[in-house]
Amino acid sequence: MHLIVLSELVRDVSPRFIPRSRFGRCSIYIRPWVPVWMSDPRIVRFEATPTNITSGESSTLSWTTEGATSVSIRGVGTNLPTSGSRVVSPTVTTTYTLTATGADGRTVTAPVIVTVGGGASRILQFSLNPTTVDPGGSSQLCWQVEGATTVTITPGIGTVAATGCQTVLPSATTVYTLTATGPLEHWPV
Repeated sequence: MHLIVLSELVRDVSPRFIPRSRFGRCSIYIRPWVPVWMSDPRIVRFEATPTNITSGESSTLSWTTEGATSVSIRGVGTNLPTSGSRVVSPTVTTTYTLTATGADGRTVTAPVIVTVGGGASRILQFSLNPTTVDPGGSSQLCWQVEGATTVTITPGIGTVAATGCQTVLPSATTVYTLTATGPLEHWPV
């Protein structure tokens, strides 16, 4: 008997039996289908609006993913839709971490921080879209701050206006930090 295996990366096989020949041998031919190529899931957007609240206020977490079969957010829940939003009302500064899982079990994560405090300045929006880029790719960083005398974004951006957007071209995993300083306070995010 002869067995021909063409590839381990086949989704389905259809065996075809070839009748016994006059020499008493039998062969099985396995015809491969097109392989299923898995790609990593991607978090296109994950943001909190506003990112700074006072005790008793709410913030809305919003997200969009691609290629994910399941989404969870630590502190919010599991089995969430692959794109959606949830209102949160933390009583202390909280980091929410979104985890997107692909069909092959691969995961990607992205954090967002909701800061609970008091003061005159507030970061209403600080977002990156998309949050995951391929090498050489770009992303749009946007922010909106109220009541601040100075707004800075690190690394590599510096002092900016209270509201704006800027295209960033990270060459490696990068954490952008917006700091809004009012007359008497300092709120890093």
